[in-house]
Amino acid sequence: MRRAFLSMAVMGLIVGATALPAGAAPLTVSPPADISITSPFPPGCGGDTEGSTPGTNFNYQDSEAEPWLAVSSTDPDDIAAMWQQDRWSDGGAHGLLAAVSHDGGTSWDYSAPHFSRCAGGTAANGGDFGRSSDPWVSWAPNGDLWSISLSVDRTTTRNAVLVSKMAAGSSTWTEPTTVRFDTSRAGIPLGNNFNDKESLTADRTDPSGNLVYAVWDRIASPNENAPASAFENARAFHGPTWFSRTTEGAKANPKWERARPIYDPGTQNQTISNQIVAQPDGTLVDGFLQIQTHKNSRSLHGSSVQVIRSSDKGESWSRRGIVVSGVQAIGRPTRSPSIAGRSSPATRRARSCGLTGSLSTWPSTTRVVHTRGARTSSGRITRTTRMETI
Repeated sequence: MRRAFLSMAVMGLIVGATALPAGAAPLTVSPPADISITSPFPPGCGGDTEGSTPGTNFNYQDSEAEPWLAVSSTDPDDIAAMWQQDRWSDGGAHGLLAAVSHDGGTSWDYSAPHFSRCAGGTAANGGDFGRSSDPWVSWAPNGDLWSISLSVDRTTTRNAVLVSKMAAGSSTWTEPTTVRFDTSRAGIPLGNNFNDKESLTADRTDPSGNLVYAVWDRIASPNENAPASAFENARAFHGPTWFSRTTEGAKANPKWERARPIYDPGTQNQTISNQIVAQPDGTLVDGFLQIQTHKNSRSLHGSSVQVIRSSDKGESWSRRGIVVSGVQAIGRPTRSPSIAGRSSPATRRARSCGLTGSLSTWPSTTRVVHTRGARTSSGRITRTTRMETI
């Protein structure tokens, strides 16, 4: 069983050559604390669209995967975490569970936005999906807490990017707002017109809390209207970065702008793991991993961490990505291990050689921390981390 752990720095964290302020206390880190709870979601809660197929897939009940942590920029006692609760062997989870603390992590309250059937999603409230994935939370300067989900069916082609807000002073989530919904003519679940790896950012330079941004990648192969035969045999695919925002986030029921692509990596290329940060001067930076199948006009090939910028709060974006660093895969895929006495299907492979990136703002720069990880032949996880300044 995987658990969600929190290790907290009770003083400031200083990285690199930045000097400690005069009189500052040395860094102190508390020991990890288990903040997860027994799953509130019963087996089978996703209904027919969760896609339970004995002998082909299974659910890791009481597991916690892909945790994300956010600390308020205006009140460091406000901390929020979110993770996938009860991960499926073939993607997604029963629901996304949030833990929120207003006392610096001493105590926690637990809740689940209605991003899936297990978490209370229905056709009426917009959360009628068999699974949810890719958790993310972000604090707005006015005290609102925002969350986002990739919500999917495993037996249909329905998939959507959903957002929800916990207003300042509240402990409940608004009903989901659909930022982007897709299905496909191909009829293959998790196939064509698939939205993936979304993230959400409340603009820390906007004291009103009105500006909130969502960004993700969307795969079409070979085109949006392809039938199943064309999708299954296609060599062409396209994975641009998509974006949406609200300019009225502080309202009780904020509206979101129509989603649109903001960066095109070209055919047979894609972006993934998009994340937006707001620099101190208000400039937005979107960082992502670009997977480049063929060399382009700049002779780029393979994977690289890149960024694009917006100087007008997302109205427009730079057309060409700035290469921060190249990425080289390490290790090799291996079979997923047996868990709780259940062997993974023979065709299931462990994810490895992937990249997770994280952007953070500093007084005068934005820094990108990117991590490569792989499972070695002995089963051990290896990880390398680099920091780049842009």
